[in-house]
Amino acid sequence: MLSKTLLNGITNTYSNSAKATLGGEVLYPPSDEDGSMVEPDNNGKYPPAPSLHEVLKVGESLFYVYDFGDSWEHEIYCEALMVKPPKIRLPHCVDGANHAAFENCGGVYGYAHILTILSNRDNPAYQEELAELTDYYTKRILKYDPTAFDPKKLKL
Repeated sequence: MLSKTLLNGITNTYSNSAKATLGGEVLYPPSDEDGSMVEPDNNGKYPPAPSLHEVLKVGESLFYVYDFGDSWEHEIYCEALMVKPPKIRLPHCVDGANHAAFENCGGVYGYAHILTILSNRDNPAYQEELAELTDYYTKRILKYDPTAFDPKKLKL
């Protein structure tokens, strides 16, 4: 399901902050006849999203924007559709690159700024900037490796 794999943000903690489009058409969140976004129900849930196989054909791309404030843009390209599911858990990531960015880091430019701070220990302001990052992101930022990627560790 689209909502379970790509749009976790809409159906869970980031309501109204993600959108999926295909060929310029907004697939999710759903809209009414006037094109206005449908409001979630009393429990904060949107109607179910369509399954990927219902909307994405081989050779097409789905565009997904997550967290409008940071504007993380993703393109999901359909290389093939499987007739019979393999003996692996789906969805399944086979390849990728780099560690995920931190939540609420300010988008691409904010993330680049964090990486600059972490990689520039000779900067006179390094300790002060690192202290600010540690206050916000905790000490986990001290062990952060921006190039780390292991598809087996993804939580899809």
